[in-house]
Formats: sequence, C-alpha cells, structure tokens
Amino acid sequence: MVTAQSKGMATGTVGGDVQERLAWGEGVCPFRLQLPAAWELSDEALSRLGSANELLRFEVDEEGCLLIMAPSFPMSEARGALILAQLVAWTKRRGDGITVGSSAMFRLPDNSVRLPDAAWTSSARIEAMGTDVEGNWRTCPDFVVEVRSLTDDLDRLQEKMEMWVSQGAREAWLVDAYERVLWIYRPGRAPLRIERPDSATASEIADDLTIDLTDVWPSGEISDEVG
Repeated sequence: MVTAQSKGMATGTVGGDVQERLAWGEGVCPFRLQLPAAWELSDEALSRLGSANELLRFEVDEEGCLLIMAPSFPMSEARGALILAQLVAWTKRRGDGITVGSSAMFRLPDNSVRLPDAAWTSSARIEAMGTDVEGNWRTCPDFVVEVRSLTDDLDRLQEKMEMWVSQGAREAWLVDAYERVLWIYRPGRAPLRIERPDSATASEIADDLTIDLTDVWPSGEISDEVG
C-alpha cells in the first residue's frame, strides 16, 4: 500500500473535542424503536414519515424495528459526495446500471429497508425487479459505500456492512475518516482493513472501478465539524 500526502478536507489531527463527540455518539445513532406488531412500515408509510420529518433518515431492520438516524455533519456529506461523483462518472462510462445517493431506499430480501450513502445497482438486478422501478427498489445494490459520521456507532455501522453483504451486495465499503481507515467487505471473506489508501478498486464489481480517496482523508485535525 502506498500512502501519499493528501490535500485533505481539514487540517491537524483528530482533536480532543472530536474524540469527545465520537465518545458521546457511541451507541447513540441509530436510535432503534420497537413498534407494535400491527404497525406495518410499508414503503408508502416510510415515504410519508420521511416527508414529515425532513431532517431525519429512517430505516427498518430485519425485525421490523424503526431505525432513526440523525442528519450527517457537512464534512461527512462532503466526503460521501466525493465518492458519489466518481461512482456516477464510472457508471456513465460503463453504460450499465444506476448509481444513487443517500436518500434512496432499498427493500432488501429480509424485508428490511436500508439507505446507503452511495450505491451502484447493475442493469441485470434492475431488470429483474420488473417494470415498476419508480418506487422503492426491492433489491440489494451490487456495490455499497457507507461514510461514517460523528453520530454513527462504529460497531453498529460494521454490523450494517455485514448485513449488506449477507443481503446480496457483491462488495461494500465503510469509509471511516476519523480512524483514517477503509474497510472492504466481500461475501465469504473477512473484512479487509486498509489504512488511509490513496485509492481503492472494487474488484468484485469491475477492475476499472477505482475510487480516488486522497481528498477523503483529513490531513490534520478535524476541527471544522464541531462547534
């Protein structure tokens, strides 16, 4: 692995204030709400819930519990946008599949509903859903990227990555800027941990799907996300 000086999106090292925020966020998000058995969270109900609470994001786990997530901090969104832009450009060059961002809901095979930060779904999987592709998709993306935010519980986020793979993702990435680590999840393999790579290739998807990560890693102290 080659590590180069990153231009970065912040300056310094992870300071005490941010570390305190991460400690505060441990176990906080997502909030998990157990619902009565008679309350069915249909796609329509989730869409209405999201429309009525625009600052929050909602998912449903495999047990039917509602997961409530706080909005991301701006720098977390910026990191996700850098990756999403490259994934969109790759999709256009490839001429296959569709790339979506953090507002897209997927109804997975275990009936859970999840929102990836960025994801690519192949044309084959989209066609397999049939003609109704304008609503929530009942499939799992081929490739998923999750970007850790300050309020994300790391253990739960890692469990979510395992979930993506178990539900059909061929490759899933967890980008943790606070630890400066990229985690790569693939079916039937242990997670691969890479410290601050300049780039990475989603080899289970395509040999030419390489994402530049140099601007994702903070070059110094993450101080502009707090305050």
